[in-house]
Parts: sequence; C-alpha cells; structure tokens
Amino acid sequence: MFESSPGGNMRFEPDIKLTAEMILIMGDLTAPAFLWFKELCIRGYLALRRYRAHFITLVALMLDTELPCFRGHTLEQLNARLKPDASEAEAARYMHEVINRCAHSLRTRIYDYIQFQQNKIPY
Repeated sequence: MFESSPGGNMRFEPDIKLTAEMILIMGDLTAPAFLWFKELCIRGYLALRRYRAHFITLVALMLDTELPCFRGHTLEQLNARLKPDASEAEAARYMHEVINRCAHSLRTRIYDYIQFQQNKIPY
C-alpha cells in the first residue's frame, strides 16, 4: 500500500497478495465465500476512500520514522491508489479489477519465491 514491500521494491509485486491457497480456502473464484471476500474488500476500499484525507494525514505523521516503506513519493502514490477523482462506482470497479488481476497472479508466486530465496520467508 505504501512505497516499499518487505524485502525491498522489486517493481513487480502484485497490488494485493491473493494466493491460490487463499482462494482454495474460500472454494474457487466463483464460490460464495470468495464472492463475499471480494464484496468486503471493495466495501473496505470504498470506506477508506471516504476517510482518505484523514488516513493520508496519519501516514504523513510516520514519514520521519525512516521505515523503508515511507520514502520518496509515499503520500502521492497512496493518494493515487485511492483514486480520489473516481466516482464510487468507478472506484469499486477498479478494486474489483485489482482483485481479479491478483487472483492466481504469477507475480505473487514469483514474489513469494524471491522472498523465500532472499529472506527464508516460507510460502
């Protein structure tokens, strides 16, 4: 969500981590549990957008912590991810597309493999 991922930005991390195992727990991409998961993700995203200014202010308070996820253009990138100029319907569609794109993403599998090789984080 911010500007860096654990292990450093590799520039191909998925927007959200949604592994095949996570989907399998819910059934499959058409299972009621997965559809409910998508609905809740979209609702959460839309709720966060309503409080975007407050959330960005909270993040701004952490910029001086020297955490690697807060560097460069963190606030601008966070704001852009929240799609401030999009309508609620457009934002919901955007999040729906993010979830669909990340389901079974090859990028997730590659990222997990690299994390395991570099940091011994099991996947």
